Amino acid sequence: MVKDSEPIVHSICKILYGHALPFNLIKSPLFVSKMKMVGEYGRGLKLPSYREARVVFLKKGVDNVKVTRFATSFLTLKSFEHNKILLQAMFASQESFFF
Repeated sequence: MVKDSEPIVHSICKILYGHALPFNLIKSPLFVSKMKMVGEYGRGLKLPSYREARVVFLKKGVDNVKVTRFATSFLTLKSFEHNKILLQAMFASQESFFF
């Protein structure tokens, strides 16, 4: 059975047009992967409510960014500590001054 995808694709394009979303969103790997997830889930997917999208899932996303930022900062500081002598030599050497 071959399904006609044109009405669905047209509907997706109408979302882009209706909300002035950039056309390059279609090329976004994030958008593509999310559309595939929706397709694989199939029928019965419940869309998030306004509150869930605005509060619950946004907070989860922000919390995830905080954890990632902390981990990145921690690893950067550990790298500075590990390379402390080399960094001091780089900034204290006469060769590093250009004036």
